[in-house]
Amino acid sequence: MTCAVPVIGLPDGLSWLQAALLGMLPGKVLTLDSYRSLKVDSVCNCPFPFGIVPAALEAIAQGYLGHRTPRARYQEMREHARRHVQGG
Repeated sequence: MTCAVPVIGLPDGLSWLQAALLGMLPGKVLTLDSYRSLKVDSVCNCPFPFGIVPAALEAIAQGYLGHRTPRARYQEMREHARRHVQGG
């Protein structure tokens, strides 16, 4: 089931105003500090440590966000632990 939510890009002035207004609400969903932080890219072109290979989210997310309940994963966990249950 996919729910399409429109994403509307805002000009800098409206984005700033949105952050200022949301920063006044309880819970501070978005603040001016967050707004300023989001304006700066948070990626680098340096190699990843420990042999980590970057991958697109779309390529790996289905593996852990699939439509499976925790109980549906029990057999998978048993196989990983090398404990096979007969007849079930």
